[in-house]
Amino acid sequence: METLIAFLGRYLVILSAAILVGKVVYFNFFVSPVLNRILETETRIKVTGALFPRYYYLGIACGLAIIVAGNFLQIQFQRWTAVGIAVPIVVVETLCRFYFLPRLNSLKSVIEQLPKEEQKASPERQEWRKLQKIALRLNLAVLVAGLILIARMT
Repeated sequence: METLIAFLGRYLVILSAAILVGKVVYFNFFVSPVLNRILETETRIKVTGALFPRYYYLGIACGLAIIVAGNFLQIQFQRWTAVGIAVPIVVVETLCRFYFLPRLNSLKSVIEQLPKEEQKASPERQEWRKLQKIALRLNLAVLVAGLILIARMT
């Protein structure tokens, strides 16, 4: 029975990490570029505004699943690896969902209220770009963490 529980724990860790990696790759490299290319700005903002909270909630759920399932692993190295990688993933996903996303949306609203000629040079636009770059890097860090976790579990 203990071996079955450890097997299921390992399976759930790998599955959750694969979902995590898949969500980052699919959204950032496939969905987002297509949305940027085919949708008008206003429509794109509405669509991404509806998608991003769910995107980050999925990341938080996967990270929590890895933490819980990782505690059932028999090999201590794998247990510490799973939990040690998943905790920062949950922190990053939570930070993106509850800090970066609302701040980016708030800045976007301010930028849209400015006259067109002032938008590109505005301090809000500069901060928005900076925060967007940080959020993108954090997403890439989650991708790398997920790939490392998969490699360590196999």
